Amino acid sequence: MKLKDVAIVRLEQIYTFPDEMLAKVLKRYKNATEIVWCQEEPKNQGAWYQIRHHLQACQDDKQSLLYAGREISASPAVGKFSVHQQQQDALVETALTTGGGDKL
Repeated sequence: MKLKDVAIVRLEQIYTFPDEMLAKVLKRYKNATEIVWCQEEPKNQGAWYQIRHHLQACQDDKQSLLYAGREISASPAVGKFSVHQQQQDALVETALTTGGGDKL
């Protein structure tokens, strides 16, 4: 997959959340219309629910926030490597593909 219109920003710290720093970084990408939070953990086990409001506060009004990751699950692992790999490939593709993910 060759992409020329994707920027990846990695958050090293989510508590205390670096609101000002993230907002400053996101402003560098004036043409970005989508911000995608991507996590490997299931939706209910990663940071998504705890930081979604921070991400929304940092984004521009013209940007939409999307989630790319595994669906809600009672277990942190699927239990079968081939299924795990399929899920991993799908979440990476969703995160990198324009319009991918669950739009809020």
